[in-house]
Amino acid sequence: MRDLRALRARLVDRVLGIHSLRATVAPAVAGGWLWHAACSCGLMWRGVEPTREAAHTATTALLGRRDRLLIGREYGPRDPAVLWREVPTIRVGVGQLALPAGLRGTGSVVACDGSLRDIDQHAGWGVVTDAGWTRQGRLKYLGADICAIELHAIGQALLLYPDGHQVTVLSDNSAARIVARRVFTGELVRRVDCPKWVSAEGFRLLRAARHRRLRVSISTVKSKTHPLHNVADRLARRLDVGDLAPALLVPGGAT
Repeated sequence: MRDLRALRARLVDRVLGIHSLRATVAPAVAGGWLWHAACSCGLMWRGVEPTREAAHTATTALLGRRDRLLIGREYGPRDPAVLWREVPTIRVGVGQLALPAGLRGTGSVVACDGSLRDIDQHAGWGVVTDAGWTRQGRLKYLGADICAIELHAIGQALLLYPDGHQVTVLSDNSAARIVARRVFTGELVRRVDCPKWVSAEGFRLLRAARHRRLRVSISTVKSKTHPLHNVADRLARRLDVGDLAPALLVPGGAT
């Protein structure tokens, strides 16, 4: 009965031209604040604004005299969600660290690292952008290859960026860098042509990033020498990065 009343209310709203909007506002990894508003009638609006306040203004400006705002949800900078600019309804789980001023940038530089630890059979990856956005995850330990993990980390990092974005990736694994570059230049288009250690998922992530026309530059860093990469290293190993101890942010400081 309740569903029938809701359906009847939607039909009446449609006949009268009344929109019931569900709005979402969230910070974007690539910079700015995204807003997304959708109505049950199928209409949808979306955009990006430089500030949180401007994003809220953009959503409320859509409301007509008789329209209703059903839900106004906001994801804060520390919430584990961020929206893609092109597909605002898809969320990529992220965290955020308060990087010191000397490391902060626009968010278009991302450090990636992998970890393969025999003592507790840990296989993991971690990424961090120069705006403090982080992602981390675990992979199956049995049969894992460190180069495959490092390549997987690069693919996961690129999920943070919208189509066509220019990204600089920092990696300390030469094999992963070589494969990633060959994928983005179009030299590798099939997994069977890749080295045997390349996983199906890692290859898929890179091909998807190339299909989205990301402009990716793969840069070399030496292990334990780059502050941002030190943070990615600890994320990959599931070590604490909450306090960002000074020793972690200098060459040789990742322990």
